[in-house]
Amino acid sequence: MADASKGPANRIAVVAMDGSEASEAALDYTDNSTELYELLPSVIQTLKNEGEMDSYVKFNRLLAGNKLPLKNIAFLLFKDVVSWYSLDDSHKMRYSPEVKQFWRVGLKLFKGRFLRFMSGMKNQGQDIQRHLNPEDSAINFAVPDRKSLDGSDISETLKNLTPRIFHEMIDMLHEHDQDQLQTYKICFDGKKLNAGVDGQKSGDINLWGYEGPPSLQKVENMYENDLKCISSLERAISTLDIRHITDLAYVPESCKDGITETGKNVLTVISERLSALRKVKQKKEISLEKIKKICTTPEMNAKYSYAISAIRTFIYRIGACIDRLLNLVDTLGYALSVINDVSFLYCRGGLKKQKEHFEYVFSGKEKTEPSPEVKKYMQHGTVNEINCVATLVSKVLPVFYPTQSYFEEGCKVDYLDNTFMLLVSPDGSLRSSCEFGGKKPCFAVEIKCPYPGNVYKPKVYYELPHYYVPQILSEMSVLETNCIIFLCYSLESTIVF
Repeated sequence: MADASKGPANRIAVVAMDGSEASEAALDYTDNSTELYELLPSVIQTLKNEGEMDSYVKFNRLLAGNKLPLKNIAFLLFKDVVSWYSLDDSHKMRYSPEVKQFWRVGLKLFKGRFLRFMSGMKNQGQDIQRHLNPEDSAINFAVPDRKSLDGSDISETLKNLTPRIFHEMIDMLHEHDQDQLQTYKICFDGKKLNAGVDGQKSGDINLWGYEGPPSLQKVENMYENDLKCISSLERAISTLDIRHITDLAYVPESCKDGITETGKNVLTVISERLSALRKVKQKKEISLEKIKKICTTPEMNAKYSYAISAIRTFIYRIGACIDRLLNLVDTLGYALSVINDVSFLYCRGGLKKQKEHFEYVFSGKEKTEPSPEVKKYMQHGTVNEINCVATLVSKVLPVFYPTQSYFEEGCKVDYLDNTFMLLVSPDGSLRSSCEFGGKKPCFAVEIKCPYPGNVYKPKVYYELPHYYVPQILSEMSVLETNCIIFLCYSLESTIVF
């Protein structure tokens, strides 16, 4: 306990808790010290009743020996609890920057539940007169309001940041290291970012050429080139409008080559976009199948319901985009065939529907769904080969090779030193329309119709499979040509190499 000496009025004689007399400490006899002197007996008695006297002695011993770090976050939080219960209105509570930073970090790491758990029960009820007594609360810690943490300068600075060099962070480091004595190592956090959709740019990753492949710069260059290609076609069409040419059949000869070449370039651009979209769609379909296999219980279905719904929506949107692009390809292809004066060869729309309509009108045959036998692998290729040929004749040739005609080819025998070596059967060839009796074809033709239904592979080939190389080389050899057209047919579209 402590007792006032009969000496000078500005000194207090401090007696140790074990009864031994400690050295006197010269203290300013201010209001705080006077109040502390008056409160100390009650404090000691309360701590004894609660069994916390030993902890209080240790606390004072650490303070006296300057061994307790006063910037320790636990001590700062304890001070805030003391301040909370010392106020007559909780609205008057203020927090130090160090304490606010602690709660901000906790909020970022563990979200709002962290603040609610650490806070405990604050004041309850309606605050009509804007007066809440802290003594009516039962807090664990004095936690700042969520709005004050979210509305900090740092939080506002870090909102909606796109992938880039964060100069704000570099400036913050510089402010704390003004003498520039420290060295910092820069590293990249390789998270998989969401793809940029709906005009967002958050999915664009720029690591100065080390991202990808392809790199962001390469993608941007490809995008700019595609836009230039499409803009060229727009300018060509605008030129026709200026000259009041509304019918493509009457395009001047001087403009035909430029428009058709630009149109074919645009078709190539759209085809590349279709290739990328189909690959993305395929990956999403695989992801959807994997999630469905995981969802074996109602609890798992509920857990992944949002993910399944989001993936299905994404697949639907990609499919709709693919349909629009295919329709654009068909429309542009017909326009180019008109310019090439072979529009009578071009077939707009689906060939299958046209065949069904012809048989329905002229033969009275009812429209039926394909028989189950057609789905077999070998029969699928046989049945659809004629469709691929029709696509070649009515869609590809009028646009890219208007002077060529398709011919069926029989078996060809290849000899080596007058000895039978190989029997080759090409699907067909292309010959010049003005040289029907010509000896050599201009192109060999090979057709493939992959069986649909494999969710792990695209419906068509976007790269020439290596195992077809010996076959196409043999066909080129027996037809004595250096060029070949490789077609891969599906019900939706045909890819031409």
